[in-house]
Amino acid sequence: MLERIHADTLFLTCHGVHPAAGVTGLNLLEAEMKRKMLGASRRHVVLADSSKLGRTGLAPVCDLAEVDLLVTGREADPELVAGLRAGGTPVDLVD
Repeated sequence: MLERIHADTLFLTCHGVHPAAGVTGLNLLEAEMKRKMLGASRRHVVLADSSKLGRTGLAPVCDLAEVDLLVTGREADPELVAGLRAGGTPVDLVD
C-alpha cells in the first residue's frame, strides 16, 4: 500500500541519530516500514529527543543525507549538533 501513496511531508521518530550510522530503530520490521514511508514522501523530518542523538539502534532506517530536517531538544549536546550540521543535516532546536 505504501508504494501507492504520495505524501508531502513525513514526520519520523527513531531510536537513534548518529553521524555515521544515520537514523536507526530497534525493530527490523518497523525500520523496513519506515524506509517504505520515506520512499512515499517528498520531505523527511526526523523528530528525536536529545537523548537519541549519538545513539545507534539495531535497524538502519536511512542515511542522514535523506533527512531534510532534524528536530530535537535544546538540551542536545552542542558538539553533536554542530557535527550534524557540519555534515549537512539541518537541525532545529526546540523547547
